[in-house]
Amino acid sequence: MGNPNMSSTEPRQPQPPVPVPAGDLSQDATALEQDRARRSAAAQPMDLTALATEQGVGPTDSIRDLRGQFWPDDELVDKFLSEIRVLRRQNGGQIIP
Repeated sequence: MGNPNMSSTEPRQPQPPVPVPAGDLSQDATALEQDRARRSAAAQPMDLTALATEQGVGPTDSIRDLRGQFWPDDELVDKFLSEIRVLRRQNGGQIIP
């Protein structure tokens, strides 16, 4: 909860700096710089050929290779669609999350 004597339009007073523990901060600075460099490199767009090489993948010979294997063998798609229709009717046509 805020200070009752301070209005919301008054600027906040600057806070004193947080004390830094004594010691060698060069390792922290080096790690921070390496992290920045890694993030900067990751933000750059990569050539798709280079990305495929990095990931060890190549072109496919068949569109069937791209088909996912996610549907359980023991579940019928018609039953699934029927249940979706029932849920939509119960929710007044709203999209089900």
